[in-house]
Amino acid sequence: MKYRKEAMTKAVLNDTQREFLEELIVEHSTVVSYDQLSASIPCDDEAAKRRFVSQLTRAGWLVRIKKGLYQVAGDIASLGTLTLSNYVIAQFLLPGSYVSFEAALQFHGLHDQLMRSTTSVALKQHATVTLEGYLYRFVKTTEQYYFGFEEHTFAGQPARIATVEKALIDMVQFHRSGYSADRVLEILSENQHNVDQG
Repeated sequence: MKYRKEAMTKAVLNDTQREFLEELIVEHSTVVSYDQLSASIPCDDEAAKRRFVSQLTRAGWLVRIKKGLYQVAGDIASLGTLTLSNYVIAQFLLPGSYVSFEAALQFHGLHDQLMRSTTSVALKQHATVTLEGYLYRFVKTTEQYYFGFEEHTFAGQPARIATVEKALIDMVQFHRSGYSADRVLEILSENQHNVDQG
């Protein structure tokens, strides 16, 4: 009971915090940088601004995506958790990348297994990131192979996702294994009319 009372106390916003978050969402949507947060905090002391952001983060009203980038919790039900699409989070972690492999196939309805990771392709290397137990992996490619994706929007946030054909090509090109080859052949044989094999 004590824990629940503490959690509820932490979740309750004072008027200043509530108004701050409301204005933040109106002005910047639900994803904000530290610079945007800092510019909106009505004080000049940098240490006080960091404390204010830290309080909101500890209470779950701001959820860290990566250094200097946060999602604003829309309500108590979403406190402390990222509610953004995994596709959008991958895009925020490495702007310019595109989601490919099984995660892209799942977006297109061709992969129905539970996903525990998303792999994106980019022109630069990026370390794997774990957020809330979910893995975001990144594979580096060259300009020659950086094509075959489309931009989609999730709750107002853009994300690049490989086409079905490009996701299959990436699986063969970057994951040269028996599993990848078998999976690609399985998808091609089961979806002959939906996949451009030309």
